[in-house]
Amino acid sequence: MDYYEKVTTDLLFARPVPTYVGIRSQFQNIGKIENKGIELTLNTKNLVGDLKWETDFIFSRNRNKVLELPDNNTAIFYGSAPGHFLLGTFASGQSQVIKVGEPLGVFYGFTYDGIYQNGDVFLDGSGFEEEAGGEKFRDLDGNNQLNNDDRSIIGDPNPDFTWSINNTFRYKAFDLSVLFLGSQGGDMLSYTLMELDILSGANNATTDALRRWSPTNPNTDVPKASSGRSKRVSTRWLYDASYIRLKNIMLGYNLPKKMTNNLKIRSLKLYASAQNLLTWTEFPGLDPEVGYRNGANSANGNLMLGLDYGSYPNVRNYTIGVKIGL
Repeated sequence: MDYYEKVTTDLLFARPVPTYVGIRSQFQNIGKIENKGIELTLNTKNLVGDLKWETDFIFSRNRNKVLELPDNNTAIFYGSAPGHFLLGTFASGQSQVIKVGEPLGVFYGFTYDGIYQNGDVFLDGSGFEEEAGGEKFRDLDGNNQLNNDDRSIIGDPNPDFTWSINNTFRYKAFDLSVLFLGSQGGDMLSYTLMELDILSGANNATTDALRRWSPTNPNTDVPKASSGRSKRVSTRWLYDASYIRLKNIMLGYNLPKKMTNNLKIRSLKLYASAQNLLTWTEFPGLDPEVGYRNGANSANGNLMLGLDYGSYPNVRNYTIGVKIGL
């Protein structure tokens, strides 16, 4: 078991700068964050006779927190919304926030309260759908108006904990290994589903469009179709990305020593394996283990966890092979 606490200062970050400078951002060494957590590793030999069975279990839990930002700021807002050369900005430019006292990369947006119905009291909000069948957002400050001041931290992409368990079985010339991975907690903001189910007529839609609001179908959480609807970051597009995945399973057969000696080789193993065979999750997208703009080439990738926009899913693949030891 390992326990750690680490404070990191002078982090490299693409800091927004005033537009009159001529550039959108400048890399600076700013801020201070804290990471602390535990890592547990357990190896057990469950059976040691003719049938051998070993288990390797790993558990990891990390908590990070922003301790300090430059210029006595309490928050820096930033966004990762996709852009389009014809349509322009995909959604509001502020989808995440770096805030003192909060984890890195928390989501920032509106709280979705369902659908307006006939007879509801509508709020005053320019650009919002104050009509029956429209999207309903929560008035957080209670002033009966909807604007950007009604946004708040709505989710955290960082998982509560992750784990893996690998079981290895050996019996005579056969061996079997089964690896499961899991992630508990952690939110996913799906730009993919936002684009599909905005129901503005600009693109295709999922089958949720069949449940959209209408005067004859008022009991639903899907708004009516509306060509003027804006794409807004909200809890409507935020999902629990917890999952359990059968990551790898492999069955092998090792040729007896007598046969390998006759072949003048040290060993020969025949094996078949499968990756990403099964996944259990409530995330409605293609894959809860994907990421958008958080790859190795992304400057702020560690701030953009839990995003999905047309992200290519982990593929299921099968392998048959021969391993020869000379």
